[in-house]
Amino acid sequence: MMGGYIAGSAKLIDFFRSYTPAFIFTTPLPSALAAGALASVRYLRSSSAERDSLQERIATVRRRLFEAALPRMPSESHIVLILMGGARRCREISDELLRRFGICVQPVNYPAVPRRTERLCLNPTPLHSDEQIDRLIAALKEIWSGNTPRSCRTARSPASYERGSH
Repeated sequence: MMGGYIAGSAKLIDFFRSYTPAFIFTTPLPSALAAGALASVRYLRSSSAERDSLQERIATVRRRLFEAALPRMPSESHIVLILMGGARRCREISDELLRRFGICVQPVNYPAVPRRTERLCLNPTPLHSDEQIDRLIAALKEIWSGNTPRSCRTARSPASYERGSH
């Protein structure tokens, strides 16, 4: 394991920074982590199964969002973006997905992105099943259908974002 967190007074933190060998001398990765990373890179150079599976899951999530008329944003990476169009809405929908459906989706708000382009970031993996994707899409559709508290409803239909009418 690597990493950690320290909380305390400024004097305590300064003491740890100055006198703790584990803090001072642990900048490089431990040998076991470096060896594991190297083995992973070597394996993935010879196998495309993992990349192919990842690309298929990403395409499935994007297709399902499109079929559900949910407001996708363009992305050239593995991250699938859902346009929220407001920081409060973005946070509330993220919170509702977790609270009501047990689905953790990362909200991204200003200043990380421009105002009115706030979004949810989905990170499909090869291990996400069709059933899990179905559950996510159903939860998002339920939230957008108006079966949620007024504070979580969108002012515009999700499809309007796809048409660029926002």
